[in-house]
Formats: sequence, C-alpha cells, structure tokens
Amino acid sequence: DLRFGAASGGPLDGALDRGKLIDGATTLATLPASYIDALTAKGGLQPLTGTASCDVKVVKLNYKTIGVSCEATNSSGVMLVPGGSCTSPAGLIAYAKGTDVQKPRTLANPGDSETFLLLAMYAAKGYAVVASDYLGFADSKYPYHPYLHADSEASVIIDSIRAARNAASLESVGANLSGNVMLTGYSQGGHASMAAHRAIERDRDAALRGVDSLLDR
Repeated sequence: DLRFGAASGGPLDGALDRGKLIDGATTLATLPASYIDALTAKGGLQPLTGTASCDVKVVKLNYKTIGVSCEATNSSGVMLVPGGSCTSPAGLIAYAKGTDVQKPRTLANPGDSETFLLLAMYAAKGYAVVASDYLGFADSKYPYHPYLHADSEASVIIDSIRAARNAASLESVGANLSGNVMLTGYSQGGHASMAAHRAIERDRDAALRGVDSLLDR
C-alpha cells in the first residue's frame, strides 16, 4: 500500500528525501536566558514557565515532505535549540500547533505568542523543540491545508523530526540531541501528534524508536 509506506516509513522515504532541508537552516535570533526571564516576568507567565535555565536559538526550517496523495511537497517550521549554560544532550519535543486560519503565519518567529511559550516552557529548560507550520501554511507550497487529515498531519510532523535531526548536525545550528523524541500538541495539534504517534508505532520506523506522547490537555 503506497499510502501506508508513505505515512512515516517505507520505500518512499529515500526517493523523496523526506525531512531533507531546503536551503539549509536559518538562525533568526538567540535569546539569552535573562531576556526570556524579563519577558515572562513582564507578561505574568513565570508561574507557568518558571525561570529560564538556557539561552535559546530560534532556527527557521524548510523541509521536504509529502501531501495527502503522497506527492512531494514541502513544509516550513521552527527549531528551538537550548544553549548557553545548557550543554547536555537534549531530548527533542515535536510540537503540533493549534487550529490556525492565518495562511502566512509561521512559528519561525520569536515574537509569535505560541512560539514564545514553547521557547519559555521547553527550550529554556533544556529541551530542543521542532514545530511544523503544517501543509499549506507559511512557506509550504502545498495549495491548501488538509485540516484534520490524519495521514498528512502524521507525515508532516514525522518529517519535521527528520528535518530537526538534519539541522542539528549543521555547525550554524549546533544542537546536541540525545535521540529521545516526545510528541505533544494543542487543539488540532493534539489530533496531529496522536496521528504521528500512531504512524510511528504502526510502521515501526527504526529511526524513531523511543517516542513518547505528552497528550494535549
């Protein structure tokens, strides 16, 4: 079954270079821990986020993935990389965003409220984060967003994990990943992250063993 093989593993992966970066990875900003603390204190977020332990590098990704019929396409997204005093290997959190109706919006923006929460809650605590913009948003060339289409949600998230691992090896990104991967999401992202987890378990992708899910609340 072509679709079965395409969702997370199988014969199409190599042919389509799924997760391969397009034009490398672009560092947009590096936020010092002190600056993150100043913003969370000002916004009244510190009771939720706590204080930052790490500086955080914000990296823009554009990567190869597949559409609803397994056709080659791309998606964009963001990778948040802990740095500064945080030098231990970092687990990777693959985050799936909530329902969005703003086609140009990208999470590769340190001023985006959802991105900043990911930055303050996870990356500033020592976790690397990758978050896809999904098909049809931001720099994706896909003509529409297939809302709540589980297979394409799964593939775009799984390929974002591959893209983050590819970016980690770049000198400009310099992420030290532990190999552990966690999935989480909000709203639509809860559906998307569970679809990705199901696909990983079903297809037994050896490169994605050890995945855990932090369920949407």
